[in-house]
Amino acid sequence: PDSDIYVDEQVMSLTVDCSRLADVPDDGEGVELALTQSGGCLSLFVEGRPHPVKRYNLTREASSVEEWSLNNGILDVTLNL
Repeated sequence: PDSDIYVDEQVMSLTVDCSRLADVPDDGEGVELALTQSGGCLSLFVEGRPHPVKRYNLTREASSVEEWSLNNGILDVTLNL
């Protein structure tokens, strides 16, 4: 799988390998994350692209993105449930 999801009480941690996505810069510059479909999907946008370059279906609905980082093509996201 290209992602790992861990849930601990009201927090979900998501780790995704984005290294194969050509449009995603390794350093995360110009990258934006958004919750869609009532928090059931995490969409990854890149500056200059009108549509998400990737969508990730979540195992539970999230209320917000608490923090995220993108290093060497690995996206780490913490979500509030």
